[in-house]
Amino acid sequence: MNIHQPVVFPGEHISFDESDDAQLRVGRGLTYFCTSHTLRSTQLGQLIQTGKKAFYIDYNCRKYTPVIGDSVIGQVVVRHAEGYKVDLCGIRLGQLGALAFENVTRKNRALVYARVVYADKEIEPEIECINGTDEKSAIFGELKGGFLIHGLSRRLCQKILDKNHPLLSTLGASIPFEIAVGSNGRIWIHSGHVGITIALVQAIKKSESLNDYEISKICRETIKEAQKWL
Repeated sequence: MNIHQPVVFPGEHISFDESDDAQLRVGRGLTYFCTSHTLRSTQLGQLIQTGKKAFYIDYNCRKYTPVIGDSVIGQVVVRHAEGYKVDLCGIRLGQLGALAFENVTRKNRALVYARVVYADKEIEPEIECINGTDEKSAIFGELKGGFLIHGLSRRLCQKILDKNHPLLSTLGASIPFEIAVGSNGRIWIHSGHVGITIALVQAIKKSESLNDYEISKICRETIKEAQKWL
């Protein structure tokens, strides 16, 4: 459930149902003040409600701000005894523990698909490739081969991550490919032919400002183009 609320300004009070037993989940662009039990915006943007008491602000920013639970695509830049330092497109590098997942390459610049498990303004965020039940997850891990799209808006990535967004489901019904979408403005694609990958990349980039009808048209064109290499 994604409910798009009106645009809010920095410092604006965000109301929520305090009587509801659901846990309050505060995402990017918001701060909860424990002493006054108030939720306020720290950014100019659109308020998005993803649950009964789950909110974040959709705003444009060149640097990624980690939020616990976000799926991200990182690039290993430093190896050390305890693990790896990973570029997440943010102000600080992320920390990935050596035991966070198995069989990671020993080479720098490797791409990993991970989840943010700790985020704080003052210290480096922590990421891992293990799911919530402490089992190794087929979803997270090293991304081998493929093509990385970077510099995308977080708004586009959030839209594509929404299970109700038609782009990936429509393309995936006719074109075989793997994809990982990061909330930090990166998308990784792996397909059987470079021509298919290029067609998919173009469709993703074009989709940001399109409505569902226009996305359906783009999907038909992309599928037709991909048929050349299937």
